[in-house]
Amino acid sequence: MYNNLVSCNLKKGEYLFKKDEKANCLFIIKEGVLNCTDNEGRIIAVKKEGDVIGDRAILIDTLRTLNVIAATDSICVCITIENLKLVLGERFRDRLLLNFIKLSFQQSRYFNCLNPKLIEHIFHSFKIRNYGFGEVVLKSNYLVTQRIIVVIEGKLAKKSNTNVVIAEKGNILFEENIYKKVRQKTIEDIVAMPDCLLMHVNVIEFLNVLGDSFQDIILKSIIINTLHNMPLFKNMSQYKLEALSSA
Repeated sequence: MYNNLVSCNLKKGEYLFKKDEKANCLFIIKEGVLNCTDNEGRIIAVKKEGDVIGDRAILIDTLRTLNVIAATDSICVCITIENLKLVLGERFRDRLLLNFIKLSFQQSRYFNCLNPKLIEHIFHSFKIRNYGFGEVVLKSNYLVTQRIIVVIEGKLAKKSNTNVVIAEKGNILFEENIYKKVRQKTIEDIVAMPDCLLMHVNVIEFLNVLGDSFQDIILKSIIINTLHNMPLFKNMSQYKLEALSSA
């Protein structure tokens, strides 16, 4: 992928892309600051060095939903959809989403021990959903232990005060409640800020595929990871390691 990156220089005030354009590139900011704005010029998000721009539109194959303008002289690098296909294959979107889901679990406080191969087993059950700016994602009185929800892009905030962020990119929503089986309901609507891309799976389906409880799944993962690090078992297949962990 690195060898297929192309550099793009922007002067202050220059557009990287405009709203409703077809998404054909994924951008990474190398230097500078870029503003994401609506058609009225309101700044919806600010992107800085190291941030990725345009991934949501690429992942769900849709048009750009915001204008992106250089707030300072900036340098971005980009890779086209065609090159993503060449490097990752025709199902590159699934590959990118799977990697993101794995990373989110690795960074989780409660699920960071989950074996990456086990996540691959359940990935096909995840559903993807896109929400527009300010759209209600979860209504009040929602039971938070129903679904595992991963924020792929954007933020989730309280409707009454959008400055109160409930979850952001890379977070697993209400992970503590889900892990500890604390039955709690939302007391108000939760909305997307700005556009928001989520992937979610029903908790019951997650457990049916991977194990009886989250504690069992994590214990199994710890055993698999330990076996994999032992020279005696290092080159065994995932299937055999899982069988050994169950024994």
